[in-house]
Amino acid sequence: MKVFKNINSVPRSIKNTTVAIGNFDGIHLGHQKIFTNAFKLSRKKKNKFGVFTFDPAPKDFFTKKKNSILNLNQKKIDIFQFKPDFLYIQKFNTAFSKIKCERFIENYLVNKLKVKNIFVGNDFRFGFRREGNIKVLKKLSKKLNFKVFVQEYKKIRGKRISSSWIRDLLSKGNVKLVSRLLGRPWMVSGDVITGNKIGRKIKYPTANLKIIDQINPLKGVYAVKVMSNNKIYSGVANFGIRPTIGKSDAFLEVYIFNKKINLYKKKINVFFIDFIRKERKFKSLNFLKLQIDKDIMIAKRILK
Repeated sequence: MKVFKNINSVPRSIKNTTVAIGNFDGIHLGHQKIFTNAFKLSRKKKNKFGVFTFDPAPKDFFTKKKNSILNLNQKKIDIFQFKPDFLYIQKFNTAFSKIKCERFIENYLVNKLKVKNIFVGNDFRFGFRREGNIKVLKKLSKKLNFKVFVQEYKKIRGKRISSSWIRDLLSKGNVKLVSRLLGRPWMVSGDVITGNKIGRKIKYPTANLKIIDQINPLKGVYAVKVMSNNKIYSGVANFGIRPTIGKSDAFLEVYIFNKKINLYKKKINVFFIDFIRKERKFKSLNFLKLQIDKDIMIAKRILK
């Protein structure tokens, strides 16, 4: 998969492409359907299949908050699973946000990517002040000679799958339902950092990491799976500010069951399987340890 980050770096030899375009935050089941259908058509038409997305997401740019379900690296890895020939990541900034919808489609998609088929979700908006919608896109398709395919997103529990719904669920700790909407557990990844070693004192050493460039879940305790060096471990994790031992910046502490492995400075992936309880302050470390004992028992039942 070739990755482009500048429209002028796209080779002139590229032609007759099928492109899926959108924010694709989370790569949920609806997005996956778009990629699958776009890939199938591209192979039928013998086109190049490409994905066009944005970084940061427009909403994150305007609110100046990192609220994405996945960070950019995770997003690229997940998109790669759908076998695109190329991925175009458009830097979303003030200048780009002022481009009119017709100019965007004509200059970027038609003139540079030589698009013949565009796949979008039914909530797709584009251009200055989000003036472009499906109706506008279909009108432009007749003028600029390309076809538009609009994907209706699947419903779960009678509600349409959406990135905003997933973000809301993460803010409430409902990672189990998030897994259904994503088709896989939600995850965070990062390099393990040093902590204050309080976990060791109560015989529960943890691997600690900051959640960077993506949404934070509800503060609390979760049953998790951890991947490091292609090995999978079971564990329990707390995301929060650790009020019992003095508040700190929020970060993730992961205890791996019955394993003594040094993960310091190593990259780990943490998969959130289920929510156990909210974070709270305890009277002492002894009370905290008793609660962790209970949390581990619950996590083991969830993960068995």
